[in-house]
Amino acid sequence: EAMGWATLHFATDVESDLFPGSKLRIDRLNGQDADVQLDMTLLSEQLVNRTGSQTDRRAHDVVTLAPDSTVTANNAEYAATVHADRVMLGTLAGSVLFKVSDKTVDVPTGSGVSLSKDQPVPQPTAWGSLRVSTYRADGTVIALPIIVISPNNDQFTFSSARVFLIPPDTYGLSVDTLAPYKVSALTVAASKLTELPITFGEIKFSLIGGSGNSVKTPALSISSDSRSDMLAPDAPLLVSPGIVALNVATSDAPDKKQQTQLAKLRESRSATPELIKVVLLTPSGGLSDTSDDWVIGVDELAALGRDLLAHE
Repeated sequence: EAMGWATLHFATDVESDLFPGSKLRIDRLNGQDADVQLDMTLLSEQLVNRTGSQTDRRAHDVVTLAPDSTVTANNAEYAATVHADRVMLGTLAGSVLFKVSDKTVDVPTGSGVSLSKDQPVPQPTAWGSLRVSTYRADGTVIALPIIVISPNNDQFTFSSARVFLIPPDTYGLSVDTLAPYKVSALTVAASKLTELPITFGEIKFSLIGGSGNSVKTPALSISSDSRSDMLAPDAPLLVSPGIVALNVATSDAPDKKQQTQLAKLRESRSATPELIKVVLLTPSGGLSDTSDDWVIGVDELAALGRDLLAHE
């Protein structure tokens, strides 16, 4: 069982990605590289399998998804998901063979099948591609875990660094960060690529001593409603665009927490007239708080700086 994200390398061109909660049993592994013989059983959750061109006639890559269904691949990439009541298979590249009992169907690139218990083998249908591109505040690309859930509670997990294939539907999407970024209704159409770029902000914490002077910042314990993490000294914290509520404590005094939240700044705005602007480290298009110009993004801050220099 995978406790987190993992990739199993079986040969030069044969590997499998596992996700949190995935249960995989390796039934047979013989040979190497061009003649590897691999038999596995996906017991639950999700697997992404990549197999290069296996030219040796002895080579094969077979994954069992249910007691009577198997996937055979050669020079292909596919994603398979096992739920309590059905299995789902989508081909990202190449073509795979999906066999149920004595019937086999070819599932080509960009298509998928969904098989419920005690149902006949369906013909493949066109699925949709989804690419979620995630960036730091400075524009650099960062790979983050993406989770999408359909109205039927079918869940798919993948990395923002990859294009993923899922059945056409309207999904809820979550980027798995300390304060998750969520989209409530993301429509993915068949035979089309849906793209969602997201720029994340960063928070850098400074520790202020009793005299009001900055002191060396230790490791910090950061928690939200959903999870907690440790933050190395002076390291920035990646956060979702918009209002973020976090509890912050030093690692040596985890019970002494302080809250950080844009809403609290608004509550005390009248008492802090010297606080002219609040700058969030995310582009203005990603701000959820746009009720006035007191809160701005980094692009607006840069524009103000350029305007100031132009008038000097």
